[in-house]
Amino acid sequence: HIFTTLLPSKETDELLDVWVLEEPHLKYKSEKIVGTYHKLWGKEASIYDQYMARVASVFLETFLFFSGFYYPLYLAGQGRMTTSGEIIRKILLDESIHGVFTGLDAQSLRNELSESEKQKADKEMYQLLEDLYANEASYTRSLYDPIGLTDDVMNYVRYNGNKALSNLGFEPYFEEREFSPIIENALDTSTKNHDFFSVKGDGYVLALNVESLQDEDFIF
Repeated sequence: HIFTTLLPSKETDELLDVWVLEEPHLKYKSEKIVGTYHKLWGKEASIYDQYMARVASVFLETFLFFSGFYYPLYLAGQGRMTTSGEIIRKILLDESIHGVFTGLDAQSLRNELSESEKQKADKEMYQLLEDLYANEASYTRSLYDPIGLTDDVMNYVRYNGNKALSNLGFEPYFEEREFSPIIENALDTSTKNHDFFSVKGDGYVLALNVESLQDEDFIF
């Protein structure tokens, strides 16, 4: 809820408690993804069902999350809402790891499928991708048409769709086109320090030169 401070409480409650639950595109995404997870609730979920659940998870974490992040990153790249932009980049870093790990796990499960099961799974995967893409395109138009950014956001959506496929071990499916360099720069997962004096940034920092405290350290 990092953006709740930007809106009055009444409007925030309306968005989180009503709009999110009733927005048709979000409901469609949820039903599509959760539907694959439901098959895992049985005591003996098949390898096939486990694989397809991983596929759906990669699509969720690498493909569907990111279109909503476009605008905060776009603003941060112009010097507005920079702290929120840092938080979004942190989320991107984490979700990138999730997508890669889950994708590798999916590939190992796919290796256990028979050839006929692989063909069936591939067909189901691409159908799911197309369904989610069509829904995402409609959702993107509803959000970004009013501010004239739809075309660029859709280029970003296709980029993420291909990235999800890459995590699963497949070649790109969508034609990729360039999108805003502001967003492309935000996707750089290298550690960034924006403030030299406070060392404030959005990367993970690991201390390497660690020394044990000694009594002498407290003599000033």
